[in-house]
Formats: sequence, structure tokens, C-alpha cells
Amino acid sequence: MSGLKQLIPRHTADHYQSGRYDGRFPAITLFIDISGFTTMTDRLMKEGKNGAEILSRIINRTFTPLIDAVYDAGGFVSSFAGDAFTAIFPEENVDSESVFEAASQMQLHFRRAGVQKTPREDFTLQAKIGLGYGEVRWNIFRSEESAAYLYSGPAINECAAAEHLCSPGFIVIPIRGRFSVPDSAETQPTKDAGFAQFRPTQSIRKEPIERLPESEVDNAILEHFLPTNRLPDSGIGEFRDIVSVFMTYDEEQVEPERMFKEVIRSGRNKGAYLNLMDSGDKGGVLLVLFGAPYSVEDRSRRALEFALEMAETLPLIRVGVAGGNAFTGYIGSERRSTYTAMGSVVNLSARLALNTGPGIVSAAVDLIRDIDGFSLRKPQRGRFKG
Repeated sequence: MSGLKQLIPRHTADHYQSGRYDGRFPAITLFIDISGFTTMTDRLMKEGKNGAEILSRIINRTFTPLIDAVYDAGGFVSSFAGDAFTAIFPEENVDSESVFEAASQMQLHFRRAGVQKTPREDFTLQAKIGLGYGEVRWNIFRSEESAAYLYSGPAINECAAAEHLCSPGFIVIPIRGRFSVPDSAETQPTKDAGFAQFRPTQSIRKEPIERLPESEVDNAILEHFLPTNRLPDSGIGEFRDIVSVFMTYDEEQVEPERMFKEVIRSGRNKGAYLNLMDSGDKGGVLLVLFGAPYSVEDRSRRALEFALEMAETLPLIRVGVAGGNAFTGYIGSERRSTYTAMGSVVNLSARLALNTGPGIVSAAVDLIRDIDGFSLRKPQRGRFKG
């Protein structure tokens, strides 16, 4: 897989080019979360460059059939979050049977190829899938330096909530008129009576849908959203020392556009890379990286100063900061991909943010110890804990 391949949705690029920056539409949504990658990443990290190459190949062959299933059914991948992604199927050109087939093909893929063999160890990958339906809102945020996009709304929240109720190997759907469990599927109860859980045993639709591939996003548009001149050309990832800053917030209390503009303003001279802006049933999420895709001197100090400044400016957000070695590179396939970081470091920063309070920056102790003379000062409207 080469580097710059569909790094933003075609839907976003088309609207940006036409000068339209927000809208809404009805859609079926899908959220898939793959378990097993973090363990695999941590183990292959010990293999150095060879481990990174092995992991890149496994990522490619795992994500390619999943993303193909989305696009073959008429949907598109709106966002990646490490080893998970959200897909949107606009109602105007997709029916529920096509989405069910896409989700079933994903789970059937893991039943066939869930065990990934490496020279030293075999790893098992499993997936949980949640579906939703309703309104999707989309926004494109702009500053002088860059742009970002966000897909949100009830349909996004519902598929995320459904995935939280899911067992590995299963698909969870809301029990409503639009959805019904296939007769051939194996069913299992969920903790919420409003949802049903099933495991597909075979394809639902016998004849595949043939769709033309989407044209690639023009690099001139991509440059507004990503630092294309600083992203790697190779599809082979690498292990890098990074600092991960994970921020979460209530979208009714803090406007996503303000979050975007404050991240750009505060991170302007600190080497910050806005890697992810996302939304789900738990609220808004931003992931900012220091040390990838480009090197940053004194990244731990810069990251903590950035985090403290964000908490001071926006006292209702929650921030987690962690540093260490992570896999960095492209995740996805030729049809849709993203550049990101993956591993225990990113997961720890997310846990720290989700388990702290508003206005608090929660940082891993090891990160603070690495910074000579760092002051655990209190921002005017924020707090800090290690």
C-alpha cells in the first residue's frame, strides 16, 4: 500500500471543493472495533524494523476486505480510531440488506482469517460490530493553517452504543422497523432490550454488487487537511517514540469547531499533529500526536504544555497524556486509509482522559519523570494530576 491513498472521505473532499461546509442526511451507520492489535503491536515491537513490516502487512490484509465490504455496499469510511473505524451508508443509495451483507462479510472474514501467523507467534483477531440508523451531521472546520472534518449525530451515536453491547464475532442492531435479524443467524441476548445480537453463518445476498471505484482525492485538496509533505511515502509503518494527547468533551457544552481552532492555535508552534477528530455516544474526541509523523524535540514537555493550555482555555474538556513507543503508519487499504499511531501508549492516554474529570490533565507518571524541572503548575481554570 503506497502512502497517500484516500486519506479523507470523498464525500468531504467534494463538499470542500464546492464550498459547502456543513449538512445532514439520513443514513445507516456501522462501527467496527477489532481486538488483538494492541497485543500484537506490543509483541512485534520487540522485533524492531522487521516487526513493523510484519505488522504493516497484517494491517493491510486485515483492513482491505473490511473496507472493500463497505464501499462495495455503497458506503464510505468516515473515520478511523486506531484499530476501529466508522462507516456511513447514505440512505439515498443504500438499503439495509446491503449493510447487513457488508457487516456479515466482515465477521465471516474473521472466522476464516482471524488467526494471523508470524515467525515467532500466532495472534487472534476478533471484531465487534454495531449498526445504527438516523441522521448524520457533517462539518468541515477551517483555520488559516488547516482544515478538519467531523461526522456526528444520532446515527453515529447509535452504532457506537450498539458496539459496546456486542460480543466478539457478533453484530448488534437496534430493534426497530428498519432492522431484523436474518433467519439463518445465531442469536444471543444483549444487556439492552432495545438491541439484538446475532452472528452470521453465511452471506445474506447471493449476488455481489458491482460498484465503480471512487476517484482519488486531489492532492491540492488533501493539503488543506493534512501535512502531505511530511507524511511518509511508504506504506510500511515504523515504531516511533511519541507522546499521545487524548481529549474528550461533551459536544453540547463545547462546540467542536472551537475545539478544532483551539488545538490549531495552541499546537501551532509546539509540533502538534491533529490526528483524529471524532464523535460517538461518549461525546467528542480528539487525538493529538507529538513525534509522529515528524520528529519533535522535547516532545514530552511540549505535549504537557499543550495539554495544560487546552485545559485552561476549555475547562470542560478532559485530557490524558502518555508517552512511549508506538506503531506509526498507514492503517486501512488502497480505497481508504489514515496515518495514525497505534498501541498501548495511545490506549493509555485514552483511558486517562476517560477516567479523569473536566478541566483536568491526567498524565502518565513516567512521562513527567522524563522532564527535568517540569513545573506541575495549576492553570487558572484547570488542574493537573500525574
